Amino acid sequence: MLTRRALRARRSLIAAITIATAPASALQLHVKAGPDGRSIGDCPFAHAVRLAAGAKGLPVDVHPHAPDAKPAWLLDNHEGKMPCLVDGADIITESRRIAAFLDERYPPSLSGLPGIEAAEAAAQPVFGAFARYCKSCKEGSLTAENVAAESELKKALLLHLCTLDAHLAVAAKPYACGEAFSTADAFLLPALYHIKVAGKAFKGFEIPVQFMALHAYMEHAMATSLFTESAPTPEMVRWGWATARTDDSDHKARVRRTALAAVQTKSV
Repeated sequence: MLTRRALRARRSLIAAITIATAPASALQLHVKAGPDGRSIGDCPFAHAVRLAAGAKGLPVDVHPHAPDAKPAWLLDNHEGKMPCLVDGADIITESRRIAAFLDERYPPSLSGLPGIEAAEAAAQPVFGAFARYCKSCKEGSLTAENVAAESELKKALLLHLCTLDAHLAVAAKPYACGEAFSTADAFLLPALYHIKVAGKAFKGFEIPVQFMALHAYMEHAMATSLFTESAPTPEMVRWGWATARTDDSDHKARVRRTALAAVQTKSV
């Protein structure tokens, strides 16, 4: 474990290197827009990229696009995929590839930390398990078979959260790899935020209080300016999941109105 003096020296060195290698202009990040077509949407993968860039102190200009208003170059050359990062002549799509690109080009490394493999192994399955659970058994489809399937999906999510909690109980001091923010954190935190917001809204699901290490991790990391300055509003997260779940039109309309109101309030 690094001493306080060694940590300070490492941070000073990183700051000096970051200044020397900083991009000439802000990076451009093209992302899914919110329901008004102009605000930044709910995408957890775009949020992960913003966290990775923010942890490196990189300026990022975020450009939201509605599905029917993507720029021609993005549609013609990159299949309209977002998030999409533009750094000078380099254009990269897919959040993991973007994070890897940033790590290769700009210090400090977020993926070369000790313990990153164990952290990723514990963290990566969580979002997929939640997505399958949250999209299951929508209103009007509550057959016995569907309810049983939903129960199994919930058990799978809880198992992955239990594994994550066990990892964090040993490794989180306070991040998934220890003292430094990593790529694992950049992708895990948006996933946990969506579970916290959408899980409760659509499934009445809350992360069990018994997972104390996981709760401590979330409480610390989600209170940092790195997270709060890049996170979508809870209303935006609920809007995104209502759309993903193909909920009935009345419910989607209500959630959309709430998200729009939150955007307007935030912009005042």
